[in-house]
Amino acid sequence: MREIRMEMHEEDGQSFPVFVTDIYNHNILEAAAGSTGDFPGADKWDIKTYLRIKDQGGTNMKINADHVRGLIEISLQGIGELETMIEALTFMRQALLDAKENNNG
Repeated sequence: MREIRMEMHEEDGQSFPVFVTDIYNHNILEAAAGSTGDFPGADKWDIKTYLRIKDQGGTNMKINADHVRGLIEISLQGIGELETMIEALTFMRQALLDAKENNNG
């Protein structure tokens, strides 16, 4: 069973929980995700979502972010990187689904 930590993220005056875990293989990735989710009285612009993937050691990863085009690219090399990224994305997906379900009034 993996350890899951909670931290608070603040954006535009709204605070909401973000769930964080470390995923171990030949490399270590930190995955974090959270959202205010849908809540009573919220319009589509009130809902905030946060994602983070961080190399915690040994990850052969290249990142390209183009703020003008709204583009994030992540390139990985290695089977450990593939496996930890799959686990990270699965964890992040579940964290967001939980946030949406738990906050849906």
